[in-house]
Amino acid sequence: MSVVTTIITRHCTVHATDSFITRAKQDGSLDIIEDQATKIIPVPKWRGAICYWGLSRVEGTWDTVAWLSSKASTAESLGSAVAFAAHIAEGLNNEIYQLAVAKPIQRGLGMHFSTYECVGGYWIPELFLISNWMDESYKELSPGGFKATRETYATLKGLKERSDDHGKTEA
Repeated sequence: MSVVTTIITRHCTVHATDSFITRAKQDGSLDIIEDQATKIIPVPKWRGAICYWGLSRVEGTWDTVAWLSSKASTAESLGSAVAFAAHIAEGLNNEIYQLAVAKPIQRGLGMHFSTYECVGGYWIPELFLISNWMDESYKELSPGGFKATRETYATLKGLKERSDDHGKTEA
């Protein structure tokens, strides 16, 4: 199990994670294939980064870091950070469920995408959760696949409901 932490302060955002890269084998077991690899991918277009936990590699067919790096390099074509987060979720829905794995749960993947959005002339930090996990027990995948949700405002206010409206300027 990976450990991922994202800390947002008024001065900066920090991502921290372990450095273990595992690969799902056809027999359902996992191999640790790297122990000093990065799980943090910069997204310069949106002044942010993505870190992840869960599926790292599937032998011969999938590499999460390579896929996310590719998406981060094309972020210029998307008009906003929320559009980028949704693009990642949609792309993962198209890719992950095609992978041949021994157990469906091996397709589990979650990520934090931190960014800064200009709202009303102020640069506001935002954290998007992009995940296909049902909940924090990590025992079941969501039947709806990957979703991207805004987390910062709801977390700060103790709200259960997440909303894209939390990124809009208040009237």
